Amino acid sequence: MYMIQTGFHKKFLVLSCMALALGVIVGAFGAHGLQDKLTIKQLGTYDTAVKYWFYNSLGLLGLSILGYLKNLGHWPSIVIFIGMLIFCMALWLNALLAMPVFGMVAPIGGLTMVVGWIFAGFSINKNLLKKYFLCVMANQTATICTKMIMCVPLLTEEDKK
Repeated sequence: MYMIQTGFHKKFLVLSCMALALGVIVGAFGAHGLQDKLTIKQLGTYDTAVKYWFYNSLGLLGLSILGYLKNLGHWPSIVIFIGMLIFCMALWLNALLAMPVFGMVAPIGGLTMVVGWIFAGFSINKNLLKKYFLCVMANQTATICTKMIMCVPLLTEEDKK
């Protein structure tokens, strides 16, 4: 299992580097090739997509390195990348074709990225996730005071790091 996961993260390291290279290409194309062809609003939309592409590509690069070192699950990276594709492609198409219908698709990609990053946070500390859910399940019928007492022992000093 460890080899499968590390192989995946190595591939995602390469994919992240390719995504960063694509970000440079698309950004340069926007800055030099589209400046006279798009309106200021369209250039702003295009620029927003480039920025989010870069932010998430860098995040995926870091997540892939961390995943390789800590043997994290691969689903957060996949979900984030799908969100990047949907969000950024929708904004780029909206800017280039001046068709607002693509702008309506962008929030789906944005939400997908958010879910992926939340999923990544939980994936980084699987034990904390398990303990959190254990705490919630144990406290469903307890009073507020009891909930606080029951949750505290479940988090160790190691979990707080």
